[in-house]
Amino acid sequence: MIKGVIFDMDGVVINSLPSYFKAWKILLGKYEFQLTWEFFVEEFNGRSAVEILELLNERYDLDIKDVEAASSEQCKIAWPIIKKEAQLMPGFERVFRDFKDRNFEIALATSSVRRFVEDVLANLFPIEEFDSVLTASDVTYAKPHPEIYQKSIAALDLDPAECLVVEDAWTGVEAARKAGALVVGICSVQDQEELRQANIWVPSMAVVDVEKIIDEATNLLESSSS
Repeated sequence: MIKGVIFDMDGVVINSLPSYFKAWKILLGKYEFQLTWEFFVEEFNGRSAVEILELLNERYDLDIKDVEAASSEQCKIAWPIIKKEAQLMPGFERVFRDFKDRNFEIALATSSVRRFVEDVLANLFPIEEFDSVLTASDVTYAKPHPEIYQKSIAALDLDPAECLVVEDAWTGVEAARKAGALVVGICSVQDQEELRQANIWVPSMAVVDVEKIIDEATNLLESSSS
């Protein structure tokens, strides 16, 4: 029986990806790297800043000597842009309230750092309404490692099979599946093929039908145990 739901943040709770794209273009322009939206969506979505910078160093010889410092610089560029531009994803608050009304435990699990999460959500959504909030500041390994979802499930005091994870990035889908949870893939940025490890697919948060998703998840659990 599904008793809890865990939301990723960027692209699920808040519409921050366009703002991140702007920030990354500014930073990488200093290294003469021309970032495209397609490359950003495919390679950056769901990864931590340090992982992204290490990937760029490895593949494109950008020679970013201090990735930790560059990561901090990216955050400093992104924060004011996101605070000014980010909005709740259409449909998120309705979906959240629907799960809450059904007495679900609800968590947030994001690859963003805690100070950023608290700062950005301050004017958008009451963070204290989540039963658990875990960020990149609380884990050693980034998605697609399952650590953040393992810890989030434990924080809700539930078994993995009792949890649904809502994700829009392949890294998060893979992390959640490795943690043993069922996954709802939000295909607003990456398509169903890219999120193929998910169990249920929805075009966007705006059209999420909570009752239907719970029924589908329950049927999946029953068929896997029979």
